[in-house]
Amino acid sequence: MGLFNRGKKTIELQAICQGEVKDIIEASDAVFSQKMMGDGVMVIPESGDIYAPCDATIAMVFPTKHAMGLKLKDGSELLLHFGIDTVNLNGEGFTVCVKEGDQIKAGDALWHADLAYIKEHAPSEAMMIVVTSLADGKTIEKVLGNKKTGEKFLEIR
Repeated sequence: MGLFNRGKKTIELQAICQGEVKDIIEASDAVFSQKMMGDGVMVIPESGDIYAPCDATIAMVFPTKHAMGLKLKDGSELLLHFGIDTVNLNGEGFTVCVKEGDQIKAGDALWHADLAYIKEHAPSEAMMIVVTSLADGKTIEKVLGNKKTGEKFLEIR
């Protein structure tokens, strides 16, 4: 994969929902805040409607519907993780709009989640967007603050 992905093209990731984008180091779960899975951002969602941040392939959807992996054209990989300890909800409160292998475009619906249910039954509803694998020579740049769906919040360059 390395030889074919040496281009310096920047991938702009759009906010997956309206909400506050924070550095992942502010996450309440050490797995995320200590970047054990990779660097990224945390979004405090204002609704449970979550959209694709960029064009990608759905690499996997967890059976518990709380997380999914995306593979980008440059070979980078993202983990989108809805909430903290939401694996314990066993899929309750989540409707996933995609399946493994789907080709998605920026802005496509990924989840419709019952945000009130998640807030009531999990320690946090915060969305984690983790860059679990970067293509060779690539870096990420975070754009923090309040974002509307579709506004830039991360760049892979």
